[in-house]
Amino acid sequence: MEKEKLLIAPVELTPEIRAQFAALLGAKYDTGGGLCGVRDLLDGCALFEVSRGAELVGHYALKVEQRAHGNEGVIVGAIGADPGGRGRAPLTRHVLPLLEQQFIDARAITIYTRRLGLVRELARQGYTCEGFIMRKRRQGGTA
Repeated sequence: MEKEKLLIAPVELTPEIRAQFAALLGAKYDTGGGLCGVRDLLDGCALFEVSRGAELVGHYALKVEQRAHGNEGVIVGAIGADPGGRGRAPLTRHVLPLLEQQFIDARAITIYTRRLGLVRELARQGYTCEGFIMRKRRQGGTA
């Protein structure tokens, strides 16, 4: 029996959906460092849902940044797991190749993450570490 294909559909990013997506991602996936939240990171994004048949598999948010030497596709956040195969496989294994195809004119694709396991998985799929973001917390400053 052939496994049903993954389907990707855009989702309107209403304030309610933005709040739900931010809650799903939670602090574990927040790369704003306390200066902004996941909701803020979704500004300018397109949100998509992934399903296999009638089962919702996950969601992800994308945006394109225009840079001096070409467009950069940014995967702002993704959550879910594909129930295909043994157990639940992470989205990176089955969905990442599909969403990479959505960045038609991007010269590079960037993913911000706090998860070391994801860094290792992305390296296996051709991503390279371009640097580190270091942040020192300070008292005061302008809010």
